[in-house]
Order: sequence, then structure tokens, then C-alpha cells
Amino acid sequence: MNLYADDWKTFTADRPVCLTIGNFDGIVRCTRSRFRRGRHVNHDGFWFRCVLYRASAGRLCGKVRRSQLTGDIHFRLKQDRTHARFESWPMKVGKAVFDWPRFVLTSLPTRKHCLTAVSLIFFALLLPRNVFAQDSARTMQNELAVIVDQASAPTLGKMDRAGLLLEDEQFDEAIELLLQIMEDSGTQLMPVASVDGSPFIIFVPLSNFVQRHLSSLQVTSPKAFQLYRDRVDPFVQRWYEMGIQQHDQALLKRIANQFITSSFGDDALYHLGELALEKGNYIGARENWERLNPQTQIPTNALGSWRFYAGFPVGLAVIGCDMEKVWPSLKLLLSDSSLQPRWLTFPQTDFDLAEIRARLALVSVLEGDSERAQTEIELLKRFHPEAIGTVGGKTAEYHKLVRALLTSSERWPENPPAEVWNTFAGSAQRSHSATHGIDIALRPIWSWPLPTFTLNAEAQKSENRIGKEANVLLNVHPVVVNGKVIVQSRPSVDGIAAIDLHTGAICFGDLSKPNSKTKETATATVGLREVGVPRFTLTAHETTLIARCGWAATAIPPHIRWDDTARGHLVLLDLNAEGKRLLTLSLDAADWDATWALDGVPVTDGTNLYSALRAHENGQFRSFVAAFDLRTGKRRWLSRMICSQNANDGDTSIVHSHNLLTLSHDTIYFNTNQGVIAAIEVSEGRTKWLTTYPRSLKTSRDLNPCLLHHDLIISVPTDCDRVFALNAVTGQLIWSLAAATCNDVLHLLGIGKGNLIASGDGIYWIDARTGRLKNQFPAPSDTKLRGYGRGVLAGDAVYWPTREAIYLFDQDTGRQLRQPIQLAPLGLTAGNLLIQDGVLVVTAADRIYAFNEFGTPLKAP
Repeated sequence: MNLYADDWKTFTADRPVCLTIGNFDGIVRCTRSRFRRGRHVNHDGFWFRCVLYRASAGRLCGKVRRSQLTGDIHFRLKQDRTHARFESWPMKVGKAVFDWPRFVLTSLPTRKHCLTAVSLIFFALLLPRNVFAQDSARTMQNELAVIVDQASAPTLGKMDRAGLLLEDEQFDEAIELLLQIMEDSGTQLMPVASVDGSPFIIFVPLSNFVQRHLSSLQVTSPKAFQLYRDRVDPFVQRWYEMGIQQHDQALLKRIANQFITSSFGDDALYHLGELALEKGNYIGARENWERLNPQTQIPTNALGSWRFYAGFPVGLAVIGCDMEKVWPSLKLLLSDSSLQPRWLTFPQTDFDLAEIRARLALVSVLEGDSERAQTEIELLKRFHPEAIGTVGGKTAEYHKLVRALLTSSERWPENPPAEVWNTFAGSAQRSHSATHGIDIALRPIWSWPLPTFTLNAEAQKSENRIGKEANVLLNVHPVVVNGKVIVQSRPSVDGIAAIDLHTGAICFGDLSKPNSKTKETATATVGLREVGVPRFTLTAHETTLIARCGWAATAIPPHIRWDDTARGHLVLLDLNAEGKRLLTLSLDAADWDATWALDGVPVTDGTNLYSALRAHENGQFRSFVAAFDLRTGKRRWLSRMICSQNANDGDTSIVHSHNLLTLSHDTIYFNTNQGVIAAIEVSEGRTKWLTTYPRSLKTSRDLNPCLLHHDLIISVPTDCDRVFALNAVTGQLIWSLAAATCNDVLHLLGIGKGNLIASGDGIYWIDARTGRLKNQFPAPSDTKLRGYGRGVLAGDAVYWPTREAIYLFDQDTGRQLRQPIQLAPLGLTAGNLLIQDGVLVVTAADRIYAFNEFGTPLKAP
């Protein structure tokens, strides 16, 4: 059906109908019994979403018109003469902002036939279940489509009924229904309304969504809000008192997650922030204290340039701004009585806002983020110049106390990086820098051969090998524990060996065995296409080593079933007992069917192992996170599905993947490489937030976990052509590099001197705060010099490997510090680097070797 300006047409349908308005294509879904959602479609700078109505009986009849260039679309139901207007706002390019559409009912029919005003607020925030990349080809859409665990239609129907009950002032029934929704479906996800025009879409638990609605009742329906508190306060008070008396953080978190709008929600948040700060969990402290008051964030109804930063913490939004210029508009904005926070906050807390802002500034001081601390102190001085309190045992004006602490922090001794390299990228935060660099002597102090893994001809053609050779894999990433380099060179326990870091002596294991395929690949997989490549990473905790052994595949064609003895599994070894096996953890048939696989090597906090899992079922890849007891291997929890996508390769090919998690205190960050970045609570596997990003065709990026720096999550997924940073607390996009910029980035090496240092074919210096590209090497015109392997940060330098040499650059300026370390004259090639205890270890494609300052083996100091 084609509709044009001022052209009214009548249609009748009981199935989805495609409408074309000019060159705008949209979908209207019509059903008899329930509301359905249409898709957001962009057209000529405007965003539209189709409106759906519940028909009283039989077929849905209506009229549709595109009235004018404002983007208004009018629907009319013939049965009851209800007229609704659908509005949309212009969407600008870049960082400009637009709101999701809102609905206006010009005349309300009976409750049976239309949404209430409250329900409209809910449904205006909804997004389609499937998030599609913008591509005209249907096959590409199928490949890039990703599904998240979004709230089901029955749940949305209950929310609709709750809104109707509230409108009819049946408060008791409405509150009971909302509590039931949180109890039964609180972990399902709901999209947060976008305010910045970003293709990055954030999802939060449904319980968070319902709590935001309950919070709004304090203004729109005080009687209903008080009834809610009367209902929940008695048992929430018991939880709070038990949590304080027993120091039970789990009880306080339950209040913060499910009952933040109760009378004790702000008390729980305050004490959770205190507990987090005591443990050095600065992200957790900031998260809880920011939720105490909506004035800690830029509101969604901000206007002008502030609209670009809606949802940003205030201190983060004004960094780098001229405070004299922005102060008048900022003060007016945050004093607005119609303030609408983007993120869930406690309604009208009794905690002093000056104290909250002082604590947030204190977090930045202790975290070592002096630039943010200075900004937050200046805001504290301007908002609360005479507010007095106690900080560090001293009582005075808050801004003076925190500023004095910031000044004294400049004289504090720097906390040196931990002298460990216990997992991929050196730490569970995937951002590690060695304390000191070294000026090596050009003579290896030891060297051992490694098996060589090559790609077949088909894989070489299909993969764009960034920072690698076309046919040779740099797939071995060792760790260093107690002066021993632990390396896994084959997918079995006998492929694990320990080498003395300083002398090169073999402590246990054997590196002399030739290349060998595991037994399950010898027959069943002959002639099958393989996607991805095996990777060998390790994780160590104290003297326990965790490795993934067995077949590295995480998906196989349905007609093949692997032998359980050869299936991918985890082994835990005692490094003090020459690699004695402590535990084998496998997804046995009793609890897991053959579609499940361990996806990569876990991270650990010393109590649990946290591992990514993948299930290949019904033509889809589904990603999960699971926690296992470190001592017994018993499963503690399994998260709900993080995301799912069509397994176009998995139905006909063997798929290898090695997804790694990032761990920080109480949160796991998961780059699924399936269109989703997720934050998961370590206590019970609850999803805190989930952000989808714009997907593109796959690259050869792998071993690309999120990098955590302060409250930034930086990611470079396989299925995305961008480098981007999210807020670790909320999942909100902070910055994103254009697709054409740094599109060869493969490794996020770490943060040095405020710069994200990333490498691939070249090496890049990117401002970690803003995402601005500051420097790169070599020049874009130089196509001969290419990176080869993963570099390392040490001291003030960056060590960047090419195939024949290692280059040294300044972390701050990108200036080359010395002539390259030439390896070719030694008959060596570069590879993956690490520096530990004055030794540079290089893991090449065919051997592992080491340098020190003297060129001779030495005993450990």
C-alpha cells in the first residue's frame, strides 16, 4: 500500500501489513488480542515507530496518513473513533540528540480499546526484540541480527493491566501486580529510551524499569506510592537491619536492586557505597552514591548542548569545559523541578547532596583520576560553597577538605602495578603495565621450540589477518607465576610446561613433542570447514593454574557428536606440585547436553571461576556466563541468556571461539562478539546492564575482552568496525571512533599516561577520556610496516612488535624512544610480548624465548 502526503487510505487487516509512505518503509502489525510493537525506521533524518491497537473483535480497520514533513502519522480506529497522534523529532548526525517518539491521545475511548497514559510511557520506551544492523540484504540482516532476553508479551500485558488499574485508582491491585511482575520476571530486560541518537541501545532488568515507574508515583499518585511503601517497608526494614548487623552485602544489594524506592533504599545505597570504598571498589562506590540523588546526573529533559550528555554523571560531563561559561546553564538545569533522571535513583533522599558530591569527588581522588577530581571539587564549591562536613577525620567545608586531599595525593607514593602476569593481558581487568621497562642485550638468555599452527588455504582466504601473517598463528599466551613462565602449546595437559623465568630451565612438562591433532579431529571432521582458530590462554591464582583442554570447538554441525572425553574441559593444576592435577571441570552429560561448550579460559576472584559458555541449538548461538566453585568445580550459578544470534556457520562448520571475561570486584564485563556488551553481577549472575552495538561483517579480531579503566569499559568486538567506550556503571556510550578510524585495531594494550594504546597493523594513541585519536605509527601512507603480535606497556614505554623488530615508544607522546630492537639478525621473529621481573618474554609462532639486560641467564633476585 502506497501512501503520500495528505493522501488518506483505508485498510483492513488481521495480519502484518507493509506500508510505504513516500520512500519510507514501515511495518504495522495488527492483531485481535494484544499490543504488538513495530520497528524503528530512519527516514530523511526522522525516526518513526508504528503504533498498534487492540481490536475489539474481528479485523482491525483504520486510516493512516503522513500529514506533513514534521513526521506526524495519524491512525484512526473506525470502531470507536479514537484518534491518536504519533510524533517524532529530527535526528541529527554525530553527537546530536533525539528523543524516542511519544504518543498523544486526543480522545480516550474505553479501557478495553486503548492504552492508558501510564502504559504509553512504558511502551514508548520499548524497542524491537531483534536489533538489526542497517543493511538492505536480507541474508546480511539474518547474519547480524541479535536477540536479547527481552520482556515477554505476557509480561508486557501485565504491565498494561497495572497501568489501567492505577488509572482506575485500584491501587492495591496495581501494586500487587507490579510486585508480582518483579518477582516473576524481574530479570528479563527492557530497553532504555535513547536520548542521543546513538545506535548503541541499553537494556536494564525489568525490576529496574518497574522501580522507576514506582518512583514516579511519588509525584503522580502519592496515595499509590505510600501504599507501595506500606506494603514493602516491613520486610525491607528487616533485610536492612540484618544486612547492617551481619555485614551481609547480598541483602543490601537485594534492596538496591529490587526495592530501591522503599523507605530504606537510600540507606542501603549509602552503606553499599561505604562497603565498596573500603574494598577499593571505586566503580561500585560511585554507582551506589550516584543513585542517591538524580542531581548527580544530567537529566533526560536537558536542552541545548547538555542534551548530548543526558545520563552522564555531572562530573564526567563537564570535564574539559570552561566552567565560567557552562556554570549558568548547568546551575539552571540541575535546579529544574522537572528533572528527569535517565537512570534509576532514589526518590527524595534525606542524605545531604553536598555530602554525596563530596564522596563522589573523594572516589575520584582515591582512584587516581585527578582531572575528574578537580572538576568535581569545583562543582562542589560552586553548588555548596559553605557546606560543612567531615572527610578524613577533619571537619571543614567539603570542597576545602577534598581539595586538600587531592593536593596531598600528589605526594602519595604511586601504587606500583602488581608484579604478576596471571592471565591474558596481565590481569583480570585486561589492562596491565609492567613497573619498569628494560634495555635488553641482544642475546636470548633461553629459547624453547613450540608447535606451529597454520591455517588451511580456505581459512587464509576467508580471514582478514590483522597484525598477523596470513598462514601462521600467534595463538600462545603464557602467564608468569612465582618466577615461572607457564605455557600451553597444545590442547591437552601434556602440552602445559613451566619454564624458569630467569634461567630457562624446564620445571615440569615437555616442549619437545611434535605437532599433533587431538584424537577427535582425526576422522569425524575430515572435509568440514572450520571457522575461527584455537587459542591457548591461561589463568593463575596463587599456585593454581586454570587451562582449557580438549577440543577447542564451541559449535559443531548437528550430525556430529564429540566424544565426552575429548570435549573441551577445564583443568586445574597445582604449580607447587609440578603441575599435579587438582580438578577437572567438564560440562558432563548429566547437567549439560552436547550443545553446550566452555568458551575460553575463566577468570577467578580466588573463590569462584567465571567462564563464558556457548550453546549451539536450533540454529542459534546463545551466550551465557557461569560461576563454578574454585575448589570443587560445583556450579554456583548460570546467568540468563546474554544474547543469541543465527548460527549460519555452526550448522555446516566447526566453529572455534575463545571469549574472555573481564572481572572487577563485583562485576563481570562480557564482550560476546555477538552484538552485545554485558555487565553481570558476580554474586548471583544477575544482568546489571546490556548494551547492543552496531554490527558489521566479522574481522579476524579475537582474544578481545573488554578493557577496564576507572569507570570506562573499552571494547573492540570482532563484529564491529569501531573502537568504543561505555560507562562501566550504566553501559552508556561515552565515545566511539568512526568506522574508518583505526579499523585495523586488534589489541587493546592498556592505558598509559591517559591514553588508550591500541595496536593492529599499526599502533595508536587514543585519549581514553574523549576517544580523540592523538597519534599513530606508522603513517597511513606506509603500508609495508605492520604489527606482528601483541605488545606490552612497561614503565613509561610501549613495546610494539613487528615481524622482524620491536619498537619502543613513549606512552604519552608516541615519540620513538630508541632505534628498534632488531630480531632478524638473530634469526628470530617477534610475537606476543610480556615483561616480568626484568625479563622480556617473546612468544613467537614457533618458539618462546627471553631477553634480559645482561644477555646471560641469572638466578631470580
